[in-house]
Amino acid sequence: MKKFYKSPLLLLALGCIVLAATSVGAARAAFTDYSIDKIKFSTAEIAVDVSGDIKDGKLVFPEIEKAFDDETFAFGKTYEENVLVTNNSNETAGYDEYIRVVVRKSWLNDRVKDESLDPRLINIKTAEGWFKNESESTYEQEVWYYTKPVPCGDTVQFITGISLDDKVTTVVMHSITEALIENIYVYDQQEAYVTLQVDAVQANNAKDAIYGAWGISVECSVPDSGVITSIDGKPTL
Repeated sequence: MKKFYKSPLLLLALGCIVLAATSVGAARAAFTDYSIDKIKFSTAEIAVDVSGDIKDGKLVFPEIEKAFDDETFAFGKTYEENVLVTNNSNETAGYDEYIRVVVRKSWLNDRVKDESLDPRLINIKTAEGWFKNESESTYEQEVWYYTKPVPCGDTVQFITGISLDDKVTTVVMHSITEALIENIYVYDQQEAYVTLQVDAVQANNAKDAIYGAWGISVECSVPDSGVITSIDGKPTL
């Protein structure tokens, strides 16, 4: 029997369309189904909050949702989004804070984590002033520090954009039968999932406070506080 080979270009385009179409149900759920954990260190006065594109305690990404609705979502394109963090420590104490955000990324299949898929294809873009500590980061976890102490009541932007790497559309498996050789796109109908864990420590006695809370060694432009110039020996500037 003569075997029929599906056109790779046609199937690749179809794979993009199918993924984008199912994204309205599946991936959109992922892009709106984020969780945010907030941890308070040392005293009840030390606190940090997350705001911006947040609804009912979950991140929402309006630009991505609009692209899904318009069926114009593009892999590899960074969509402008807005996630903020705020020092909401006790106003009487008025602590300046150093803020850390731990970003965890994964792919879900029917709400079950798929270890075979690459979280590095889910990309976030951060605002200026954030330093990614590679020594604490892995392929599915990124650890970010804001290098300046944030005054009580002040807000800084963390996420400025989100994208899915266009490699998502090129990872295939081959299904071979007597009559057909078919490319199966591995990421088709998968869900991109991200969680944020946000916490803070007081800026006073910065080196000791940061080491005690986060277990990292820092150097600051001012001995007790100031801009963090290095983390675990790596320059931040």
